[in-house]
Amino acid sequence: MCSKVMLFPEKNRQMREEKQLYQKQMPYSLFIYKSRYYRTEKGKRRAKREQISIIAEVLKADPEELFVLWLADQVTAVVADETSIAKRVLKIADNSLNNNE
Repeated sequence: MCSKVMLFPEKNRQMREEKQLYQKQMPYSLFIYKSRYYRTEKGKRRAKREQISIIAEVLKADPEELFVLWLADQVTAVVADETSIAKRVLKIADNSLNNNE
């Protein structure tokens, strides 16, 4: 059985709770409305790239780890409706990245 990979919204929430921060505290650091942050943490809205480093700083987390999870969310969102070919698409992209190294 494969365990579910924790992507950005879940990791963000987990770390916030571990730091014993209330959800309503986070939007002030990001200069966004509370409702936007709540939807971001629930995965209904994606965080912006520039917010990742701020979130990492507030949560005292590794910015690269959060960025990787955020980017994985972005890729997942793009291929989500193409489940029949998503793995092929990702394999081609992986091969392309490996050829550019």
